[in-house]
Amino acid sequence: MWYQAGQDSANTAYDNGALVVASAGNDGSEAHHYPASFDNVLSVAATTSDGAKAYFSQYNDKVDVTAPGVGIESTTLGGRYGKASGTSFSAPQVSGAIARVWSVCRQCSNADVERCLLSSASTAPTRSDELGFGLVNAADTYSCLVNTLGCCDEPESEATHVEAPAHTVLVVQNSRPILSRPAFPAAAPAPVPESEPEEKQEAPTCPLRKTGQRCRRDSTCCSGQCVGSGWTAKCA
Repeated sequence: MWYQAGQDSANTAYDNGALVVASAGNDGSEAHHYPASFDNVLSVAATTSDGAKAYFSQYNDKVDVTAPGVGIESTTLGGRYGKASGTSFSAPQVSGAIARVWSVCRQCSNADVERCLLSSASTAPTRSDELGFGLVNAADTYSCLVNTLGCCDEPESEATHVEAPAHTVLVVQNSRPILSRPAFPAAAPAPVPESEPEEKQEAPTCPLRKTGQRCRRDSTCCSGQCVGSGWTAKCA
């Protein structure tokens, strides 16, 4: 019952245009972990700094891609930073790559983004149970959407695609940049509501103005103090 409920949830999310990203698991075995092993879920395994499978990472026929997962800098309890390992540190990097690309190519479908993510990974088109299609590459995913599938136009300005519909990337359970870093077009900024201009505060008049004061132009020297426009300092 739980399996079917989980699979139905993954199907519903995908059918509604989302991509679900989950960590493959940390038992170092071939066992299927969920939700990563559901259909319509991207299963992310962990790699070491040299691109090899981390010893703890699951390896099975459901693994799709990998991302670094060993010695990842993260926040810890008490407001500190520390290093930790696990596929839970790999999955967010994949979801971040997807979100970055999708923020520019908003008119591309979830199927388009998934196809380009997998086909542009480091070992594609070759797939293995240990690494899936390999390490994700956000830059090549973007290039695939623009040049191969043609669902994403290279924006001419920051305002391009601002009216396009938003999509969703879901990260489920359980720092290095992801491969190359060619320049991406800036994501279309959200429109900023116009605000009322602030009224300029006039400097107060003071009968005790002294000669030789050193105050800003919008301030007045009163009894040894520069006052006005919310600024106070000594003067002479």
